[in-house]
Amino acid sequence: MRCCILYLITCLVSALVPFLGHTPAARPAPAAESAPFPGWPACFDGRPLRPLPVAAREAVMLERFPGQVGCFTDGERQLVLRWVSAATHDLHPASTCFRGRGFSITPQHARLDADGQLWGRFLAERDDAAWLVSERIFATDGRTWPDVSAWYWSVLLAGETGPWWSIVIVEQADTRGG
Repeated sequence: MRCCILYLITCLVSALVPFLGHTPAARPAPAAESAPFPGWPACFDGRPLRPLPVAAREAVMLERFPGQVGCFTDGERQLVLRWVSAATHDLHPASTCFRGRGFSITPQHARLDADGQLWGRFLAERDDAAWLVSERIFATDGRTWPDVSAWYWSVLLAGETGPWWSIVIVEQADTRGG
């Protein structure tokens, strides 16, 4: 019996060792920016970007966001660019926003773009509207993540401070099949 208790204690301590020194809060407070905000890009995928207003509902949620958020269009698609200065739960997946607005979400296969970058994707549908949404997060050193959860745990456990970019692309989906 004594051996079993000692074994369980050893297992518990071993399981906790990777987390020593990391004390993540349930919702980390915004940290001081690790680098100054570089400004928004003028183009994306070779297309000029035009700013769009951020809706009042989103503006309230962004008050605590550690970084900057901008909405843009390239004339065909909408883009949400988020510059993130600290690991945070306030950077949530785009699917959360769409679900919150009553869209049904259908995961799609990830996509490699022309530069070999992996994008997570989903189809968002409501009434007669269907949108294909692609997203990824990347660091200035070239590392990339196709979803928010992979990014968050990767940088939190490594104790990284950022900054990172999140890009969400929303385009009308072709649901005709075929």
